[in-house]
Amino acid sequence: EKQLDDYFKAMLKLCKPLVAGETHKFSESISIKATKTVHEDPSDIGFVLSIEGIKIGYTSDTEYFDGITEEYEGCEFLIFNCLRPNNDHLEFHFSSQDVIKTVDGMKTKPIAIFITHLGMKFLNAGKDSQQKKIEEKTGVKTILAAEGLKVDITELLSKLKKLV
Repeated sequence: EKQLDDYFKAMLKLCKPLVAGETHKFSESISIKATKTVHEDPSDIGFVLSIEGIKIGYTSDTEYFDGITEEYEGCEFLIFNCLRPNNDHLEFHFSSQDVIKTVDGMKTKPIAIFITHLGMKFLNAGKDSQQKKIEEKTGVKTILAAEGLKVDITELLSKLKKLV
């Protein structure tokens, strides 16, 4: 709340700050849980949005840490901020290898993962080759963010139902 400008607060019905581990229920079928991050901003959080039993996770800016897989376990869709390619480590940020490590550590893999917050090194390494590498190593559909990208998750969910 302290970081949200009054102009934007005035547009909201509810503004409730959360810290990692806290959950806010909007209704019986919609909730949001704040997840832990390791970032230079100590108030930084990720989240898991649950809508009618479907979970969408967002890592925010973070580096890989022990326990991150548990933060997002059970998410059907997972959005990673991934600044760097391969195993090119930068403190407080994810690399492609960190994405792979996180997804591989999950008991139940997501239906799809989305990669956003792509840095210049990621782009210069070849975004398509990075996407392909992540998808091949994890076995999970991997989609890179692009300006104007829209994804119909109902289509992805229907594919899941056909597999079950």
